[in-house]
Amino acid sequence: MKNVLIADDNIFIVEGINNNIDWKQLNAQVIEKLNDGGSIQKLGSEAIDLAIADIEMPGMNGFELANELVKWNPQIKIIFISAFDKFEYAKQALRIGAFDYIEKPIDYAYLTKKIKKAFEEIDHEKNVLEIIEKSRPTILANFFYKLLHLKSDEAKYHLEKYPEYFGLKLNFNYYTCIKIIIENAEEIKNQTGIQRYYVQQFDMQNEIINLTKNMGICYIVDDFNGFFVS
Repeated sequence: MKNVLIADDNIFIVEGINNNIDWKQLNAQVIEKLNDGGSIQKLGSEAIDLAIADIEMPGMNGFELANELVKWNPQIKIIFISAFDKFEYAKQALRIGAFDYIEKPIDYAYLTKKIKKAFEEIDHEKNVLEIIEKSRPTILANFFYKLLHLKSDEAKYHLEKYPEYFGLKLNFNYYTCIKIIIENAEEIKNQTGIQRYYVQQFDMQNEIINLTKNMGICYIVDDFNGFFVS
């Protein structure tokens, strides 16, 4: 079920959108109706998936309202509506990432198509984000691998945003990096098999993590026949 906000200083337009769109068929519900952008402070705690907002409103215009809504939900879709055919409005709407821009008077069949398309994009982005989240351990491992192997200026350029994304607090004065090489790795693999080899390596890494758990961040990166501890 998608949550929708409608904002327009003309109450008849708000009620017109609310009453002329088949929200049930779209698996959505209108949970907020505003008559000026400034009343955003009255919004509840429920996340809003789609906002349909007039551009020219008292208190806070549609663009300002959209900027505030994006802070609460970066994935929100915004459809702007306006009685004015202004090219500058369309350009500004695109600059802030609006999903669409519709002129008044509103064609409800046309608006329904735009809403349906917005919901489809929300579902698509949700699926992609779920895939990315499942890949998070791999992305994190890749981050540390590059951090260890890139030159300092290259690492800063390519990896600067990653610590914030992963929630890493890299605020220590110095770091220790140890490379552990298993010299007879190939012999062990041949004797015990790949699966057993990696079980033993996993146990070894866990033991290291337990020993260093009071030392701040500890991360282990696989490196062929060994691994880095940083």
